[in-house]
Amino acid sequence: MAFCDGTSVWVAEWRAVDVVYLEFSKGFETVSCNIVIGKLRRVRWTESWVNGRARRAVISSAESGWRPVTSGDCQGSVVGPVFFNFFTNELDKGT
Repeated sequence: MAFCDGTSVWVAEWRAVDVVYLEFSKGFETVSCNIVIGKLRRVRWTESWVNGRARRAVISSAESGWRPVTSGDCQGSVVGPVFFNFFTNELDKGT
């Protein structure tokens, strides 16, 4: 409400208003593992959490082959939120 009220006043006063909306709900699933590894190296974490992972799909008794994981976090892992924080803490640089 405060945001809407503030921008409405600025628009009524003919002031310039720029708005940027960021949505992160699925954003980390598309991040390259190389980006995450680079950030982890800077904070001296091991890359074993993201390197060499594979996934497959299982539906009833049908199984797909294993495929390497090249993006995203470890779904359901305890370090997933930590990786997300490492990735997003520098989003404002260069903008």
